[in-house]
Amino acid sequence: MVAFYNYVYSDKGLTFYSGKQQQIKSNQIHVSSSIIKEKALQLGGELYSSLNYRSELGAHIIAQFLTDNKESIYYSGLVNYYFKHFIKLLWKIIEHTFCHVNWYTPHINRDWFYIEDNRDKLSRSHKMYNVELWGKLDKKSTFKNFLPVQRIVCRFIKGIYTLPGCNLPSTVVIPLNQKFSF
Repeated sequence: MVAFYNYVYSDKGLTFYSGKQQQIKSNQIHVSSSIIKEKALQLGGELYSSLNYRSELGAHIIAQFLTDNKESIYYSGLVNYYFKHFIKLLWKIIEHTFCHVNWYTPHINRDWFYIEDNRDKLSRSHKMYNVELWGKLDKKSTFKNFLPVQRIVCRFIKGIYTLPGCNLPSTVVIPLNQKFSF
């Protein structure tokens, strides 16, 4: 969490520490290891679950990010759990709601199943396809595994597909009920 907060609040001139580290400067903020863990989350009238819930089906999400050029990019992932974390900044206490996500690796043929759909100009302009190919699930843990829930765009159905002439299966991502976009 320290690396995440240092990244997110870098423009505020704040630094964060945890555990037995000592505060050296007045702008350093302690990050508590206490969280409130949840198995599922209600977002926009839909239930988003995690691996700790009854089924893995609702734990697959697509999240939206903005590049430095202000372009939308999407990543597919699998939610391990949701949690709330409180941090006392210099000016007030902030509550953050996150999910811990393992991300699928990008696939070179992501748009293999390109489907022309004149009704769906918004998704096409933001490079989100009706059906996408993704690589394997990356279980390496970094601060990028902590996702603010506001970045969740929708859930997806996961499938497996092997490209013609290829022996390795790929993950098929079929977005469901895209309600959110920024």
